Amino acid sequence: MKKILTITLILVLMGCDSLKTSDIIFNDLTVYAPRAGNRVTAGFTDIINNSSDTITINSISSPQFNIVEIHETIMNNGIASMIKINTLTIPEKQSVSLKPGGKHLMLIDPVKRINEGEEITLIIELSSNETMTLKTTAVSRF
Repeated sequence: MKKILTITLILVLMGCDSLKTSDIIFNDLTVYAPRAGNRVTAGFTDIINNSSDTITINSISSPQFNIVEIHETIMNNGIASMIKINTLTIPEKQSVSLKPGGKHLMLIDPVKRINEGEEITLIIELSSNETMTLKTTAVSRF
């Protein structure tokens, strides 16, 4: 009887149209190693939502940085400034680029000095109550 219930539960769960983290892809994730004396650096990626649901990134954190935020560069009267984006929505079957001069990651207040070649971990909290853990290597800005 337990086997039948287990098989039934598996089949029901397989039929659910829930978001799977494999439906969300972070392409070309790049995080710059902070320059000596700097407490801030940037990160860039293309986020692809292959799911049939709109997803929202509710937060991003990293064990290597005290703060990780999504910012957007905007122009106002010819002056560029950055604003914090609290959540980032990616519509179904679409993508959002985090790139220089536009939306991007700001990694603030490193826990310790981060050198080129060190691994950076990003923890992404999605609106679907799923968590993604991404790893990339810090690269030189130059």
